[in-house]
Amino acid sequence: MQFFDLKTLSLRLFSKCMMGCAIAVLTLNPLPVLAQNVEVGVEAYNKGDYAEAFREFEPLAEQGDARAQYNLGFMYSDGQGVAQDYAMAVKYYRLAADQGKANAQFSLGLRYGLGEGVAQNYLLAHMWLNIASANGAEKASEAREIIVKRMSRNDILKAQEKAKICLESNYKNCS
Repeated sequence: MQFFDLKTLSLRLFSKCMMGCAIAVLTLNPLPVLAQNVEVGVEAYNKGDYAEAFREFEPLAEQGDARAQYNLGFMYSDGQGVAQDYAMAVKYYRLAADQGKANAQFSLGLRYGLGEGVAQNYLLAHMWLNIASANGAEKASEAREIIVKRMSRNDILKAQEKAKICLESNYKNCS
């Protein structure tokens, strides 16, 4: 088994996740009108036209579209089409995470683990990675295991309890 530090794992997982996320954005769409704009944004993103992608995603994100919120978070995190701004990335990841989007929950957990855009907090990192894992984010459990090595047993139990409360409250009590 090969071990990576959290930063290396974060970069590898983001790059692997983006392709799957783009496909998911295109196929899992309950709102046809918003979908058309999200699709335009994804198409622009995939062509490298990040400014156009941002223009498409931003109004949708402000209207509450979790897919657009996640995509904006990713763009802010990576500095694509906008200046890199981890605090803005966290803002949009949190909005999407609170709607149950596993990839946003995963990304939010990584930001807490790395202390990018938020104060480093392994308890919240573990909580969000645990939630993301429960919701199907493929690499969340791997990232969580890296975080576990930096936590006390008591903090791990607290993080697990916080994750349970968050899930049971339908993401209304996740702090």
